[in-house]
Amino acid sequence: MNKTLRYQSNLMYLVVCIVLILGSVAMTMLGANENIMEATYQYLFMLIPVVVYILLSNQSFKTVLRLKKVSVKSMLLALLIAIAAQPFISLVAIAMQQLFPSYGMMYMPEEGSSQLYSLFLIALTPAICEEVFMRGVVLHGHRGLSV
Repeated sequence: MNKTLRYQSNLMYLVVCIVLILGSVAMTMLGANENIMEATYQYLFMLIPVVVYILLSNQSFKTVLRLKKVSVKSMLLALLIAIAAQPFISLVAIAMQQLFPSYGMMYMPEEGSSQLYSLFLIALTPAICEEVFMRGVVLHGHRGLSV
C-alpha cells in the first residue's frame, strides 16, 4: 500500500507540475490580466487537481490533509513567534530591496486595489494552495519514510 501511495503521490506531483506549466502558457497566450491570472492560477491548476485526486483515490480529506484541531497555546505561540520575527523580516526585506531594487515591484498591488485583496492574492492564496498540495498530497504519500 505504501509503495502504491508513494507512486500516486509522485505521479500527482508530476501531473500538477505539467498542468501548472501548460496552464501558465495558455493563460499568457490568452492575454489574461495578471491579477486574474495570479488568483486563478493556483486554485485552478493546483488546488482543483488535488481535490480531484483525493476524491478519485477514495481517501479521506481529513487523513490526507492531516486536519487536526489547533490548541489555543499553539496559536498564541505562533503569534508570538511572528511578532518576534518581524524586525528580522524587515531587515531581510530592506537588504533584498537594496540588492534587487526591481524585484519588489513584481508584487506591488495595482493602484486602486484594496489591501484585503492584496493580502488575499499575495499571502493567503499561495499558503492555502501550496500547503494543501505539498503537505497534503505529496507528504501523505511519503509518510513513514526515513530522511
